[in-house]
Amino acid sequence: MPEPRTLHPPQPQNLRSAELKRLLEAFDRRPAQRSTVLEVLGEPGSGKSTLLGELARHADGRGLTVLRARSAPAEREMPFHALLQAFTQPSPVPFTPLGGASSLRPLRQATAPEPVTYGFLPALRVMTPQAMRELFAEFVHQDTALLLDDFHWADPSSAQLVEDLLRTPLSAPLTVVIAHRPRQTHPRLRQALLHAAAVGSGHREELPPLSRVQSARLLGLAPADERLPPVHRAGEGNPTLLRLALADAMNPRIRGLVDDGPVPDDIAAALIGDIATLGSTHALVAATAAVIGERFDLPAVAAVAELTYDEVCRAGSQLAGRDIFRATDSGGAQFAFRNAGLRRLVYNRADPCWRMRAHRRAMNALSCDGTPAAVVARHIERSLPEGCTSDLETLTRAAREALPAGPEAAAHWLRLALRIMPRQFQGTALHRDLLIRVTRLLATTGGLADNRDLLDELLLRAGSLAGPERLSVVIGCAWMHTLLGDFDRARGLLTADLARARETGSAERAPLILQLDLLDLHEGRPGAPHA
Repeated sequence: MPEPRTLHPPQPQNLRSAELKRLLEAFDRRPAQRSTVLEVLGEPGSGKSTLLGELARHADGRGLTVLRARSAPAEREMPFHALLQAFTQPSPVPFTPLGGASSLRPLRQATAPEPVTYGFLPALRVMTPQAMRELFAEFVHQDTALLLDDFHWADPSSAQLVEDLLRTPLSAPLTVVIAHRPRQTHPRLRQALLHAAAVGSGHREELPPLSRVQSARLLGLAPADERLPPVHRAGEGNPTLLRLALADAMNPRIRGLVDDGPVPDDIAAALIGDIATLGSTHALVAATAAVIGERFDLPAVAAVAELTYDEVCRAGSQLAGRDIFRATDSGGAQFAFRNAGLRRLVYNRADPCWRMRAHRRAMNALSCDGTPAAVVARHIERSLPEGCTSDLETLTRAAREALPAGPEAAAHWLRLALRIMPRQFQGTALHRDLLIRVTRLLATTGGLADNRDLLDELLLRAGSLAGPERLSVVIGCAWMHTLLGDFDRARGLLTADLARARETGSAERAPLILQLDLLDLHEGRPGAPHA
């Protein structure tokens, strides 16, 4: 065996230290002259590739030949591609064919533009797993680690060869380490791996969700940081989703509302592989599901996507097979994306103009089946720039339903109703009523400082009012300016209306005087006669 090179200890930032320790120990127990298979499995983004990288460093430090490959969906129809990719990588592969195979060039040259090697590669692709196994036995005669990432995407021929190695190991110093997502791996291979681990002829390393302590280390948060518990829950202990959850927590937004904000580039890069190769129908079905929301059913997707149910059913089944969709009930009637980050990525990649129209279709479809007003309101918010009477009714109902849980969401829906109000309603009693209600709600949430335009608009509309209605608006605006610390503005409003009331002899003088007295107390001024 060659002399070991410099050892590379595991990196201290690796959060999977216990799993890595067990994996390296299993690797170091590999038989001297017999192949073995190690398995790393876990959810997407759980850290499988990181562990494979650590194992590669470990094997390289011990003088092994390290070959690596990563499978992809587009290569599933290419026989043995998962294995050929490893053996034809650019780095030198110091294999010397034995026996009568001396005329074969090294496998790494299989893609070189030479007639002999061009003829060699197709010959490998039409080989049976047994013939490929014999080729392995002939070429692998020094300690070799073959690391196969994303093996759930492996072509059937490569998967069958691994199954064969699990049943009948080679008489060669080959250690195969595969990383895969169990939900997407063929059941037969999953069963073979499980059996090998059970009888002790293989090793199975499953990556559970990160603990709260591990999540804090990953995100650079103190264990006592108040953001940690909600971020850990939202991220489900998954490293990729935890980073997304922290990015969300650091961005101002209204709580309780579905967030379709952009996905940071580094997180998008980790998720993009699952959807980058989708065909047009599959991409349309996925985008439509993302528009509908966190939960969806296939009939609704068909209606919003303007496809037949059969088309959506076929595409939905295949998307579930790729673990993009997951059934949320035992009957398979309701679905969700695998995680919120993937849904947001699909949503943001869809054409914005198509997305706006799709939200309008979703609103129409959901309005007919008793869907909660807040869910329908979300689609109104993301559809056309101007609404209609039914939109205003839905938004006010959503605000009413949201109010018991807190004023923030209620104010959001009323603010939206003002924004999309059709022109024929501008300046009407309905418009003024909405202005008053939303400014009062914002005053209770502390959100009024960022919405001073509402006060200005409300005062503008108050100019056409008289009597108790005007009094309510003026006193309300004065009190809100007081809450904002703009005492002079509040005093000016009350004083001007008091002067108007004196001129007309109106009975509104008393409440205006009372408000000025309250303002004096609030501002800490000595009492002044206002009567």
